[in-house]
Amino acid sequence: MKYILFVFVLIFTGCATKGEKKCLDTDWYDVGLADAISGEATLQHDKYANECKEFKVSINKAGYVKGYEDGLDQYCTYKNGYQRGKDNLASHPFCKNINSLFENAYLEAKRKFHK
Repeated sequence: MKYILFVFVLIFTGCATKGEKKCLDTDWYDVGLADAISGEATLQHDKYANECKEFKVSINKAGYVKGYEDGLDQYCTYKNGYQRGKDNLASHPFCKNINSLFENAYLEAKRKFHK
């Protein structure tokens, strides 16, 4: 019984340490960049901040936002706008202000595939 309790405590504290380490070691610029490039339509820094608050760790919000903005430059393309329209997804809320070709392609695909 003591062995099972020891293993449980070891596993439980190991998970907490992993989460805390992730919050401490994360390059928040890279996370923001990846979120934007993947087409994430909303900033996720509040979600990450809540996850890390448990460990009393603050995220680098400015780094995340800068990464997200840089990622939008890569995501907001004609090709991605067309694909979102073809897939009948909502337009990306930030892309029309970044690259008009994105919105043009989005609307073109919506008209073509979803009359």
